[in-house]
Amino acid sequence: MDSGLAAQQGWTLNFYDFQRRWASVESLVSGVDDVLTRARRNGAVDGTPFFIDPWGRADPLVNAYWRAPRPGAMGLKIDTVRRYAYSLKVWLDFLHAVGARWDTAARDELAMFKQWRLSAEENPDAISPSAFHVDRAAIRRFYEWAAHHRPVDNPVRVRLIDRGLDGVTAKEVLEGTPSAVRRADVKWMTPEAFRLWRNLGLRGFTMDGLPADTWQGRTEDRDTAFAEGLFGTGLRMGEWSSQLTIEIPASHGAGLFRGQLSAACAKGAVGRRFWMRRRVAQLVRYYIDDGSRAAAIARAQVAGRYEHVQGRWLLRQVRRGGVIEVVDDLGRLRDVHLDAMGPPASDEAVSGGRRRPGTGVVVVERRRYAATEEGLVQDVRSRQYPGCAGDGHREWAGPIVVSTAYAAAFFRVALVLHCDLRCLASDQRADDKGAARLP
Repeated sequence: MDSGLAAQQGWTLNFYDFQRRWASVESLVSGVDDVLTRARRNGAVDGTPFFIDPWGRADPLVNAYWRAPRPGAMGLKIDTVRRYAYSLKVWLDFLHAVGARWDTAARDELAMFKQWRLSAEENPDAISPSAFHVDRAAIRRFYEWAAHHRPVDNPVRVRLIDRGLDGVTAKEVLEGTPSAVRRADVKWMTPEAFRLWRNLGLRGFTMDGLPADTWQGRTEDRDTAFAEGLFGTGLRMGEWSSQLTIEIPASHGAGLFRGQLSAACAKGAVGRRFWMRRRVAQLVRYYIDDGSRAAAIARAQVAGRYEHVQGRWLLRQVRRGGVIEVVDDLGRLRDVHLDAMGPPASDEAVSGGRRRPGTGVVVVERRRYAATEEGLVQDVRSRQYPGCAGDGHREWAGPIVVSTAYAAAFFRVALVLHCDLRCLASDQRADDKGAARLP
């Protein structure tokens, strides 16, 4: 490849997609079997990044990092892996542009990279200081792992500051930390504001509370259930979108339900129980059992989309204790614990596969996300009724704001409980005083 053309192209980043059928490369490279089979043997999974340098060669150390245990990228959430991969690509492209190799980069290159990344004058795609934290974290973690396999220095150095009188280090900071970083930008939404946003943006109502004539929503039951779930459970978007249909409780009975978030889908890989309002269960159950989901599945069946899904499992039985019995794509009968099923390992719509006539078996894909978190969010935003931002009303709410609005609702509940407890304690003290005056 011409060096001038290589300098313009930079590094190439792709992600393994085991749902696709890759063309054979046997005619190009003899002795190489199926690409995906070879990738699996090397430890790659669905979504694992792989890099190709500007000269068309795969760097073995850069690619091995994504398949290596800590401090490698193995075990990170899929969204974190993708963010780190894009950050590392920008870093590698920058080093290529300035004529430096990644295994010889030092603190000077990091300082230049920081200045270019944050400068609006030098970089048309400049980022915020808080976003640079992700770049720096990705670079530091990669070099921490690479140092175990090659004599390289980490360009992200640790500086010791604020030594006490006893000589013990009081604080450590990382070089390259940008200043003026906003630690949080939380937008609060009251329950009344949430209901207004839901009715206008997702259900197509006007400010007067009437259905809009121009509304053409087709999946408002799904979008409303998703938004209500964020508000009614307090889960993060990725956590809520990972819930299986068999994990949604029946909508009758108690006013609050206890749900279980799997460790493989929870932030920090720590599973936990959570509360779900009955309204959330009702809306989700309506979408699953009687809403637009059945029609969408029927259209997919007619189009034959499920036939092209690779790695499908047949759900045979749901057992107690969070265990399901499945037949995997190789015909093996397996018991799988739901707590170990992360986004790449199961399907959000377990009962949404193709039901074979005469059997109780359901065809499922090995994924928790029938639609990814990003896809759900973008789809909800794209279907928002324009009246949310029109008529002089600036649209600022979104799924993230709805999720944080749960905290406001929880604060209100806690405040009411606190007031009730204070009144109860006051009444109890009055009763105690009255009882003391009795003969």
